[in-house]
This record gives sequence, C-alpha cells and structure tokens, in this order.
Amino acid sequence: MASPQSDDLHTRLVTWLKITLPLVALAFLATLFLFSNRFGQEGELPFAKIDVEELARRQGITAPEFSGTTTDGAAVNLRARSAHPAQDGDQARMDQLAATYRGADGAVIELRAEEGRMPLDGQSVTLEKGVEMTTSAGYRLTATDLTALTARTEVSTDNPVRGQAPFGTIEGGAMILTPDPAKANSYVLVFKKGVRMVYQPGS
Repeated sequence: MASPQSDDLHTRLVTWLKITLPLVALAFLATLFLFSNRFGQEGELPFAKIDVEELARRQGITAPEFSGTTTDGAAVNLRARSAHPAQDGDQARMDQLAATYRGADGAVIELRAEEGRMPLDGQSVTLEKGVEMTTSAGYRLTATDLTALTARTEVSTDNPVRGQAPFGTIEGGAMILTPDPAKANSYVLVFKKGVRMVYQPGS
C-alpha cells in the first residue's frame, strides 16, 4: 500500500507535467516555425519584397487640385486625375493634367495634357504627351511639352509648337507667354526659332 507521502509526490509530479509539457511543446513548435521562415524557399522573401516595393510605388493621390493667385493677379487652378511619386523621388507624376489661368481682365489660358510632372517645391508643372493650350484671345496650340509656373503667369517651351491663331495658323521652334510689361492685366505670346505664319483672310 502506497504511503500518503508517495501519493502526494505523485500528484505534484502529474500537476507539474501537465503544465510543463505543453509549454515545452509550444516552444518546440515555435522554434520550428522560426527556422522554417528563416530557411524557407528562396523565392518567398524576394517576392514579398517586390510586392511591397510595387505597392509603395503605386501610392498616390486621386483627383489632386491646387488653386492660388499669381503675382500678376491671375487665379491659377491645377488639377489631375491622379498623382504619385516619381521613381527618383524628386517630383510627382500626374496623369490627365489640366491647368487654368484666369486674368483679372477676364482673359483665360487653358492647358491640358495626358501626363505631367511637378517638382516637390511646387513652383512649376511640366505638361507632356498630347499637350494643348487654348486662350480666350483665339489661340489653340499643340506642343510636345509646356512648362507652366504657378507663382506667376508664364507658359513656355523650347520645342516646336503649332496651331490656330486669330489670323490663321502659326508655328515656331519655341514659345513663351508672359504678362505684358506695358499693359496691366494683359499677356504677350511670343513665338521664336523659325516662326512661320499663314494668314487666312476673314479670320
């Protein structure tokens, strides 16, 4: 017959094993899980890294819009379908970009492009691909690119531009639109580099 002391020792041993064995098993499983993650298939972690980087590149803003007033008194509005950081990180890329300048005298300059980019300082925006510029003075122009300032009314390009003018058609190797220094609330549109004009009577 077992003594009360032996029964007590047996009870304590069983109780201790009930607590200890599950903890040991849990620690063993955790160790297996840790090492299986560390030494798993070589393709798992690189794919996860690529997915994260791709997600970061696609982060952006839907329908961004910027409004302000230029130093020459024009109201400027810039909007796009979406914007996201460029790969170099120094500027934002935008698509379906549109910009509008409204002068104090009612003159309107509208810019549109399929794509565009803006430096992080926000001082300018460059329109690219399918670029169009229309003005309330009767100009409708196309260009490979246009750079528009946001602090003052200035639109320019050093590349060919062509289109309809109030008097007919016009084209040039460069163009710049700025406020008229001789007349308030007016603008001067200057074509450069091999300018060609075709006058159409009755225009």
